Amino acid sequence: MAAAARARMPLDCVTLTEPEVVQLYRSKLVLVRPDGHVAWRSDALPTDADGLFARVRGYS
Repeated sequence: MAAAARARMPLDCVTLTEPEVVQLYRSKLVLVRPDGHVAWRSDALPTDADGLFARVRGYS
């Protein structure tokens, strides 16, 4: 969350428990844009969160 704040990117964290929704995303961690597009997904936190947010914002 700190990397999102540094990027001035709003971020809400939501825990999904519905099995059909969890299966739909296929990963434990998913970054979804406001328009519903999946920008990133993984089963582990990124090693470079600042780089991830720069990339999904189009800065790298």
